[in-house]
Amino acid sequence: LELLEKQLMYPELFSLNEKTPQLSPLHWNHSAYTKTALMSLIVALDGCNACSDSCGNQASFISIVNTCESAFNIKLPNPYKVRDELLSQGDHRTKFIRQLLKALGSN
Repeated sequence: LELLEKQLMYPELFSLNEKTPQLSPLHWNHSAYTKTALMSLIVALDGCNACSDSCGNQASFISIVNTCESAFNIKLPNPYKVRDELLSQGDHRTKFIRQLLKALGSN
């Protein structure tokens, strides 16, 4: 109770610290795109080494997945399994990747 009283009287002492996770203001558009579409983007980013860690080394696949989950407030179950399924499609591009290419002006 004493701690609660102090929190009410001195809220600045109980502000969020760096270890408190912050929710991203961004959300994955579930009504327009599936989780598989996001995974397609993640697999593409990983495949072309587009992401690096703070030391400049290639970011791991799972770190890209975790970052996207946090950034878009979404849970991506079985990321390795989904990645393997996407990669087994060979050169076949998913609908989402085709839409991205079209938006960038590529064929």
